[in-house]
Amino acid sequence: MRPRVATAGLAIALTGSAAAAAPASTPKPLKFKEAACVRRTDHAQVVRFRARDGVRLLGVSLGKGHVGVALGHESDGTLCNWMPFARILAKAGYRVIAFDFRNSRGSSAHVNGARSQNLDLDFVAASGVLRKRGASRVLLVGASLGATAALVAGSEVAPGVAGVAALSPAAQWSARLDGDAAVKKLAVPVLFMAAHGDTDFANDAQSLYGEAASSDKRLELVAGADHGTFMVRGSSGKGPRTILLSFLHLHSS
Repeated sequence: MRPRVATAGLAIALTGSAAAAAPASTPKPLKFKEAACVRRTDHAQVVRFRARDGVRLLGVSLGKGHVGVALGHESDGTLCNWMPFARILAKAGYRVIAFDFRNSRGSSAHVNGARSQNLDLDFVAASGVLRKRGASRVLLVGASLGATAALVAGSEVAPGVAGVAALSPAAQWSARLDGDAAVKKLAVPVLFMAAHGDTDFANDAQSLYGEAASSDKRLELVAGADHGTFMVRGSSGKGPRTILLSFLHLHSS
């Protein structure tokens, strides 16, 4: 089961700071495919960066503060999937980066071969962006494909992350993105959350929770059948949002 995601339409220009931006004396508008989902009132900045294997990535940075949260989307989504929740986090005092995975519908690069599966490195790179921008603590939050990537990246980021939240995680996406293997060596606090009606992913969340080596682990099966980021949207997402925010707050200090 995979959710359908409506990709944002015509791109609009945003002005922001980025690794590849022009010098400050001659600022130029930056464009990217999903710009229509970013409001000017978000005061967001477009960030262009690279993963360790050289793949070019794009993200949007919101908020300020010493606690950073990296948000990774579903398999058929973009950073837009996370923007409603990213706004909530920014208002709550977090420094946030919502980014496009490689080979997604978004603006990050498309690559072939073995590198196409290295989504964990995208999370590692996004964590580095947050630290460079002032975050002293970083948490990873992923949805579906992004959840499995976050579980794998959770033991790869250095300095270590403060926690990982996996929404609708899959036990395994590929040989590289193996959630079963990842949770057995994941020592940081971890939240597994899935909807009861999202049967396959609810089963995987329970399995991963059972196998997780972390002494600080939490399993939440919520009502409904929403998948990934859709669990934390709208009025029906109030309960799951509260759970996720509570986990992030608990591990922010």
